[in-house]
Amino acid sequence: MLQYVLRRVAHLALVAAGVVVVTFSMLHLIPGDPAHVIAGDFATQESIEGVRRRLGLDQPLPVQFARYVGRLARGDLGASFRSNVPVTRELGLSYPISAQLAVYSLALATAVGVPLGVVAAVRRGTFADLATMVVAMAGLSIPSFWLGLNLILLFSVRLGWLRSIWGGAPADYILPSVTLAMFSLALIARQTRSSMLEVLTQDYIRTARAKGLAVRAVYYRHALLNALIPVLTVIGLNFGYILGGTVITESIFSMRGMGTLLVASILDRDYPIVQAGILVLALNFAVINLLTDLLYALIDPRIRYE
Repeated sequence: MLQYVLRRVAHLALVAAGVVVVTFSMLHLIPGDPAHVIAGDFATQESIEGVRRRLGLDQPLPVQFARYVGRLARGDLGASFRSNVPVTRELGLSYPISAQLAVYSLALATAVGVPLGVVAAVRRGTFADLATMVVAMAGLSIPSFWLGLNLILLFSVRLGWLRSIWGGAPADYILPSVTLAMFSLALIARQTRSSMLEVLTQDYIRTARAKGLAVRAVYYRHALLNALIPVLTVIGLNFGYILGGTVITESIFSMRGMGTLLVASILDRDYPIVQAGILVLALNFAVINLLTDLLYALIDPRIRYE
């Protein structure tokens, strides 16, 4: 197990290096001059050149990249071109908001999606199965911006139960979490149903039934535990997707999270924030995948990592 974890950590370092190279290259290929954006539309060429020298953008790209990597090696993510505030401070304000939203959304999707999938598999071909698949199809088909706006219209405008603009209170996460959870909920429900149907046809399930075990024990102690591995894969992947795809939801509810920060930084050509933000999201995705793989061994003792 230890050797496997060390290998995966080494892979994380390779992923981080690849993200650093690709992000730096792509940002400098985007049309537009950060110095011109920062100096303003009516700035003189002399002012623009002064901004470019101050930011180090007058240096050749290899020199800029070497300086960037040198700062990363020291744990320095740099400072924002626009505000001159350290990137770590900017990310420290926005990352917790997106992380909490992702955790709440995935928890909701898992808490609802897994039971729905189990019920659909156990009652295959019945109304419960059909209703679950309709909910799953709706979750996959409904755009998040449409769902978010309608939730605001119902619960904020008409009923007045919840605020439409995020203010940091725990209740303010309810509508964004529901909006963001629907797609993942649908995927988890469908994967749980598919895995359960496959497991329920196995010989050991028929043996458990033949021994006279209680129905609940057969379904939950034997079938569900063995069906959870592919479901865990979907859950782990969806956490990364949710964390990196909060832009629309954060925009609808005026949340100052990572998605909003990255979009604004891309428009402002604020390279340090974009580079650091994408690196953080990529590492989150890789770490979640590693933790998901390690959970497999806890659920199924037959799995061994060498």
